[in-house]
Amino acid sequence: MKSIYKYLSLSVWLICTTMPAQGATSLDQLAELSDSNTLYLQEKKSEQEFFIQLKKTAKKVGYDHAYASTMIDFKKEILSKEEHWNNLLSFKNLTSLVQDGVAKGMYLKAGIVDQIDSGAERVNKDVIYLNETSYLLRQYPELTISQPHWRNYLFKEENSKPSLPKESLMPRNEKERAIWKENVEIGWSRGEEAAYREIHS
Repeated sequence: MKSIYKYLSLSVWLICTTMPAQGATSLDQLAELSDSNTLYLQEKKSEQEFFIQLKKTAKKVGYDHAYASTMIDFKKEILSKEEHWNNLLSFKNLTSLVQDGVAKGMYLKAGIVDQIDSGAERVNKDVIYLNETSYLLRQYPELTISQPHWRNYLFKEENSKPSLPKESLMPRNEKERAIWKENVEIGWSRGEEAAYREIHS
């Protein structure tokens, strides 16, 4: 008799454990959940990788455009007082007209040097020693067709306009927009700082 009760109890237990209760998940559903979970993790990893790239792109865009914008404003400010700088920075005595040879008729544009601590700089092609003083050659002398002007020294050659990123690297929703905005501002601040350092160097 006891064995019959045990058999019935075991049968009921097996039935209860193998039949999904209301709100429970079946074996097939659990298997699908496992697959979905793997896909979810892959999507999250892909999302995190995109966020990293989004931050890098935003910082670079902010930096490039801030640097260019600051230098453009600086150039406009300087050129608005061009007559003043023409009188203050005349290079007539620092340039010479080549009188003979294949470069006859061209101007020799002087180089730019900075006095340095000879003990802190290795000997190389950019270091000049003159009268026991060391100079670092920042810009080599070169030949030009027209007489050199202070603008040749103060302004770099025109750089191409900073570009915008591909659409695939731009924010697609509000969350990404917030990340983008924060990192563009970081890049912009760094770009301005870099431009100011160069202006005052």
